[in-house]
This record gives sequence, C-alpha cells and structure tokens, in this order.
Amino acid sequence: MYSGGSKKLTISPQGEFTSTSTTVDSLEVRAISSINSITPNSQTDPAFGTYAFATKNGPSSTNYSVESGDYIVTLNVPSFSINTDPGIINHSIAPPQYSQYESVNQYGYIYPQSAPPKRHRLQLNLVAEYQNSSQPDVTIRLGYAERAGGVSSYTTYSKGAGRSSNWTQTTVAAREGYQNDHAASTNEKFEINMPISGTVKFKYQWVSGAGNGKSFSSGGYPTTLIASTHSTTLSDSMVSLGNVDTSLQIQRPSNFVELKSGGIQVVSSGTKHVKIPRLANDLDDNDTIFSAVGGTMVTHHIRPNTASVSDLGNPYHKFKNLNGLDISGLAVSLVDSVTSSTTSSNLSHNKDSYVKLPGGVIIQWGSIQSGSSSGLKAVSFPVTFPTSLSAAVCSTVRPNAGGSGYNHVSNLTTTGMNILLDSSSGFWIAIGH
Repeated sequence: MYSGGSKKLTISPQGEFTSTSTTVDSLEVRAISSINSITPNSQTDPAFGTYAFATKNGPSSTNYSVESGDYIVTLNVPSFSINTDPGIINHSIAPPQYSQYESVNQYGYIYPQSAPPKRHRLQLNLVAEYQNSSQPDVTIRLGYAERAGGVSSYTTYSKGAGRSSNWTQTTVAAREGYQNDHAASTNEKFEINMPISGTVKFKYQWVSGAGNGKSFSSGGYPTTLIASTHSTTLSDSMVSLGNVDTSLQIQRPSNFVELKSGGIQVVSSGTKHVKIPRLANDLDDNDTIFSAVGGTMVTHHIRPNTASVSDLGNPYHKFKNLNGLDISGLAVSLVDSVTSSTTSSNLSHNKDSYVKLPGGVIIQWGSIQSGSSSGLKAVSFPVTFPTSLSAAVCSTVRPNAGGSGYNHVSNLTTTGMNILLDSSSGFWIAIGH
C-alpha cells in the first residue's frame, strides 16, 4: 500500500525483516543530456490515438549490491520541456448532398474523443539493471513532459427521422492544444522495489513518445478518415533539457509497516521501531519475542503472566532508567556478620557488604576484628566508589558498658579508609556514588 507516493505497508511471504539501517550510500550515475535523436517504431502511423515509444539509455554506473526489498533513492530531477508544436488536426466537411427525403439522418458526425490530436511525450527514467541474472530491469519514472496540437472546428448536419425533415447545421468548437512542462525538483525521494538480491547498475533513460491524430474530411458524401503525416522523431532541437543529477543517494526506507511470515515490524525511523519476530517452538528463554527501540511506551499496568513472581530484566538484558533514575547498575552483595549474640571477642573479621541503588548511590558496610587491642585499623571497601565518598562513620563493639570511648575515621579515599576504635573490633559504614 502507498501513501503520498511512498510505500507504507508491506505484506510478503518472505521471512526476513527489512533492515532498519539508516546508512546512506552515494552512487555516481553518469549524465545523459542529449536525445538526438529518438524515433519510435511505426513512425508513419502508430495506432490511432495511442503513443509509439522509443528509448535512449545513458552510461551505466558501477556495480551496487542490493538485497530483496524496498530502497529509497534521493536525487535532483531536472526540468525539461518540448518546444515544437506537433501541429493541428484539420477537419473539412462539406454540406451533405443527400436529399432531405432520403433515410440518412446525420452527416459529418464524429465524436470529439475519437479525433485525438498529434502529441509528443518525453519521459525521464532511472533504471536498475540486474547483472548476471534473468531478472528484468526495475524502472522508476522520474517525470515527463508532453505537448499536443489542437483540433480544428468542424460542422455536423442532422435531421429528424421523417423523410421530409430539413438538415440542421451544428458547429463543433475547436480544441486547443496543450503543453505540460516538467519542473525541476530538489532532493526528491523515489521508492524502488528490488525483487531479488543481487548486483545492479543504475542508468538514466530518455523515452520518446509520439501519437498521431487523424484528419477528418468529407466532400459531401459519407465521411472518411485520412492518416496524419505527423513525424514521430524527437531531437535536441525540439526540446529543452536540464542537467540530470549524477550523484544518487540510496538507502533503505525508514518509515513503514511489515507483515511477513517472519513476524511483524512497525518502523517509525531507523532508531524507533517495534518488532515481533516469529520464533521456533523450541525457543530459549533468552530469545527476544518482542522488542521496542526508541520512543516512549505508554501503559497503565505491567503484570506478571502468572500468579507467581516474574522477572523484570535479567543479567543479560538490563533496564536503563526508571522515572529518570539510572538503574542499570543495581547490585547487592550481602555477607553475614552477626547472626546471634556477639561479643567483641568473636565478631567476624572483614564481613563486608554493599548495595548499589538507583541513581548511582552506593552504601557499603562491614565488621572488623583485628588483634586484641584498640588502635588504628585499615578498611578496604568491597567496591570502589566511582566518583566520590560522601560520608563515613565507625563504632566500637565492647564486651561491656563503658563510661567513655573514642571512634573516628581518617585517611578517606574512594577505595578505603582508616578507623580508630577503642577496642579490637567494631563496625563501619561508608556512603558515596
């Protein structure tokens, strides 16, 4: 299906999705600026009211590899026009020589649409030629110009069915000729469907067309049609040609919907698309069955598919932001330190843990048991704070109550610190990001 001249929906038995790559290739196609001269077949009298065509091809480009599917070609299309008037079709009808008493009731009559004018047409194509393949060429019509001559006025005569009726004269108005020139356009996009994968070459092609009208003549007796002597050859002297674009830009389309045997794909751009692939019935749990890239997905609820708990993300596929907070670094490491009543003499040494929170906040903590006396003790954090250590505290574990004590931290870095306890064991906490 097409919308605004561009294909928007593809329904195909092919299994593979069209690539969403936004890579743009440049391809040089040499110019063809002359049509001198193109002569269609059946020059003297092509079928009445129809065109006869002939083509002139330009030089081919270098090889270009394509996959089956749609491509977008962007180029500047030149202006061109036909300057020579093909000429007028003349009609000549004399008054009828029939008696008013004869059974003939109309004379010199011809339908206007059966007297087409002489016409010239010039069309510019871009052609993709498959190499080493029986696949037919793929042609894009870039534009056309057309010019037609006029048709002279003529007279018809009619009378009633009765044998004594008089002839009535009616004059049919002349038809004006017309000229349609092709205007230049910049960065115009054309869609081209490549039916099979392979190697192609691009070239420009001029197509000349000419159609003959018929002169209509009667000398007082039944009407006759006389062939026109209109020439069908177009040459450079009869046209004005702009310069074709020698640099084409070729890319895959980036806004379409696909329904294929391989699944469904909705592509808004190269960086925003939704894919639902058809997978084998023995798919692995880590195989992607639905993916949405870029943009915003709006929903009211996200529920697990069973009454039990379900995973949201996994170690291989992590979510990045939640309500604007970076959660991709969420992590936790928990090590038991105190699981029952504990005294300073049996406190576990270096039982350190940490948790990484949304937004990059890291909280680390641990216990320390070093010797049998108080003093300065070194602590190494389980993980390094990537940016900053924001706060740190420590406390002593005593075997019994005391009236006084001292605890403080020193030599703070993102990888560790020193703590001063007034006993051999204690706890510490550090917060940073």
